[in-house]
Amino acid sequence: MAVSWDDYSDDYEDESLDEVREILRTEPTAVTAPLLSVRDVAELLLERLTDEQVGASKLQSLCYLVQGRHLAITAVPAFGDPIYASDHGPFIDALATVGSDVHRIHGEARLAEKEQLINTVVTQVAERYGAWSSGQLRELIRNQAPWIHAWRAAKSHVESAGIIPPALMRDYFMHLASVPYDSVD
Repeated sequence: MAVSWDDYSDDYEDESLDEVREILRTEPTAVTAPLLSVRDVAELLLERLTDEQVGASKLQSLCYLVQGRHLAITAVPAFGDPIYASDHGPFIDALATVGSDVHRIHGEARLAEKEQLINTVVTQVAERYGAWSSGQLRELIRNQAPWIHAWRAAKSHVESAGIIPPALMRDYFMHLASVPYDSVD
């Protein structure tokens, strides 16, 4: 049996040629657009946390939480940089290069802010965890399955050891989202 375009095009039968051209001219979506860098997301986080003291370790932890929540919602990473499990919690190379002065990140917050879902996730993470200390965030994350898995792999010297797998983050954070949230922290 020969397969033709008609077998796949039922969804587009009602669109005119002009409508199809307009669809093709639309901006790329999160699935097709290049990923943001962690610096872009971190810069937006810093804008949202103007009243909070944010050091390098806390910023890395907050970026980890943004990545996990974004993966849970979309199954697509918020940024392309890998996250490693370290003694001090999550570790992202691109953020480590700024040292303790997080204001030297030089990301493009506007790029992250333009992506509506990332903007929403960053705002939620900032509101929920912004007042937490670096130590509190580290303890939270070090007790989560993605960090534990990567940490054990690093200790076993497994290939790609220490990288927290995005698929594991996605599954874990999807599970977290399914658990009722008690807003009285």
